[in-house]
Amino acid sequence: VNPDSLGSSILPGNLIYKTYKWTGNTRKIPVELAKGYFWMVSDLKKTNQKPTLSNEKLIPEQDAQEFPTLTGLNTLMDPGTKIDL
Repeated sequence: VNPDSLGSSILPGNLIYKTYKWTGNTRKIPVELAKGYFWMVSDLKKTNQKPTLSNEKLIPEQDAQEFPTLTGLNTLMDPGTKIDL
């Protein structure tokens, strides 16, 4: 994780510790509630357009999984309509 990124303080479950300035209490809350829904955009500016979240090391080839194919998809609104990507 980029040290300039907020990603270094994100906990599993997309949570972050927030300390309330008036009470001094600390709670785990969703990142979006603590930093806003567009926190990744400002994070990209701070990190020179580098990824904000990543694995600590490369995933071994035997553990890696292929990205699923995107063929044969249907819309949720009309299941008979195919999506052509």
